[in-house]
Amino acid sequence: MAIDIEAARRTPPKVIMLRVRRYDPEAKRVWWQEYKVETHRGMTVLDALLKVKEEQDHTLVLRYSCRMGLCGSCGMVINGTPRLACQAQISEVASEANPVITVEPLYNFPVIRDLMTDFTDFFNKHRSVKPYLIRKDKEEQESPKGQYDMSPDEYFRHISTLTASTAASATLPAQL
Repeated sequence: MAIDIEAARRTPPKVIMLRVRRYDPEAKRVWWQEYKVETHRGMTVLDALLKVKEEQDHTLVLRYSCRMGLCGSCGMVINGTPRLACQAQISEVASEANPVITVEPLYNFPVIRDLMTDFTDFFNKHRSVKPYLIRKDKEEQESPKGQYDMSPDEYFRHISTLTASTAASATLPAQL
């Protein structure tokens, strides 16, 4: 979705409340902390969290990387639903009637601190299913000499097996 920058600038900012589940591993303490955040059109939950970290609370810990919905590192539970914070638009998860956004770490993952979870087990399992292209010719797999062409069907089957995201994993009732 393209954002009209000029229209976004003319739109008055809205104040939302981020209700964040915090965790301090040294004190073994869990608590909720609320932050008022001035938001604008096109802003994501990740943008709001980073604004909090930069302007209000430097101790807030979260993980993010690509900011494009590809890597899954910003997976969080937003208003009770596992989502990628970089893809969750403020306008979709908050409203005039309910300007509160609740943010928690992903379920089914050990919490390191605040919103940062430990993906070690997830990545080990992901690696074990070999989420990469395996060539039919063993010699070409070890030392490729050219492009490996696939039919559209082969490509679709391969890509459909790679859709392992952290947010999707958090919806499972138990770790696989």
